[in-house]
Amino acid sequence: MKEHKIRGLMDGDDKAFHAAAIPKLRAAQEELQFLLSCGYPVKSAMTFVGNHHQLTVRQALAVTRTTAAGENLKARKKKQLAPEDLKGQTVSIDGFNLIITLEVALSDGMLLVGQDGCIRDLAELHGTYRLIPQTGEAIALIHHALSNLRAGRTVFYLDQPVSNSGRLKEAIYEISWPMPVEVIITPNPDMLLKKLPCVVTGDSVILDGCAGWFNMAAYILDQFDLSGGLTRLIRLNDETNETEWR
Repeated sequence: MKEHKIRGLMDGDDKAFHAAAIPKLRAAQEELQFLLSCGYPVKSAMTFVGNHHQLTVRQALAVTRTTAAGENLKARKKKQLAPEDLKGQTVSIDGFNLIITLEVALSDGMLLVGQDGCIRDLAELHGTYRLIPQTGEAIALIHHALSNLRAGRTVFYLDQPVSNSGRLKEAIYEISWPMPVEVIITPNPDMLLKKLPCVVTGDSVILDGCAGWFNMAAYILDQFDLSGGLTRLIRLNDETNETEWR
């Protein structure tokens, strides 16, 4: 599949996620959630649902990334932090996860709203990350958000195996932060983030393991009025709870 020049967008996405396809994707999401809630493994459950609805690879990926078992959603909701909870706290950020999602938003690429309210992308960079013109703006938005939230020490965790992690680290340090900021490049950030109490990520594995998390991408899209300019923001679940930030 050929990558489109817009980050997070592949050739064929506009057709695959056209309004006419949404009812089918919603039905697939409902069936996948049912199977997950019954204890079926996500891979086999998605294969069954994808074949049943004749989903494309990208459609199946979108349904998988936006769906979780009911018990997982309830647990995530209980652990979700409010904006005021970040005041003075050490914030641990899943760096590539957040920055790529914001780059996709700024590029008007394909974005998804999960059942847990998290904003997720379909960039699928698979370790081949490179900085783009929107990278600096994405980091600046994180700076503004953390300043508004009056967060304490902030640590960005970057995946060592991903290309250009060193360059992204340098780009983060180029900004003058109002709080102490550290960038840690490590082979497996997920294992570290799962043990921390105040995490920023949209990664389901980390969300299910950490003690507390903040929905930073959704907060930024709302606070800085980015949502109105997004033409490819897909919401499959009508009942996704909206968080009022103001």
